[in-house]
Amino acid sequence: MGCCFSGENEESSPKTPLIKGNATGGSQYTSDSTQTDQGKVFDEIFRQFQEMKESLNDFKSHFTMETEGVPVLSKCMQLLSTRCGSCKLKVERRKYSVLIEYENQDVMRNSTTNPQQVLDCLQLFNSFNKNIQKILERAPEVENSAKILIDDEDNMRKEVTKADLAGTDGPETMKACNENIHKLRKMNNSLRTIKRHTERTFKEVVEASKALFSETEAEQ
Repeated sequence: MGCCFSGENEESSPKTPLIKGNATGGSQYTSDSTQTDQGKVFDEIFRQFQEMKESLNDFKSHFTMETEGVPVLSKCMQLLSTRCGSCKLKVERRKYSVLIEYENQDVMRNSTTNPQQVLDCLQLFNSFNKNIQKILERAPEVENSAKILIDDEDNMRKEVTKADLAGTDGPETMKACNENIHKLRKMNNSLRTIKRHTERTFKEVVEASKALFSETEAEQ
């Protein structure tokens, strides 16, 4: 297999319980009031997280037989390297992802096994890496935005109190404010879980991808 390794070109384990979505495929955090924007962005990150896990599991499933039902990513990458044969691959390490560049016709001609399965594996590898990158690029900003709102909860309550001094909806408005703050806290906790799991996955990907290039290139 001909393969070269490209360095980073962008500026920009105990198991953690994973987050579950609702019946419609989103999270439970999109709501009105102060956390609307944060909730929408969180739902997008949540969707990318689900897609990342699905693509990663689909990728590993291609190597179940050779790994006796335990498709550890490092072993999967070694097997993929063998299956690629003399294919000319370029492994591009980015800040938050590792992507494989390849030509379909080259894979069809030079892979050592079913070429369509090899293409499927390469596509899945790039797919979950692209979602890893999206999650790790956006998560810190959303986390910080939610934290700012949470840290300002006392002022939020004061504003609600001032606004309702002349009205009769004070208790209901304060209840809604407290519920929004509670949802922001839950959202931030879930986001941290997603971020930790994705960071661990990325570290595993970086290490496992070394199977696709020579030891000399790996040390560069």
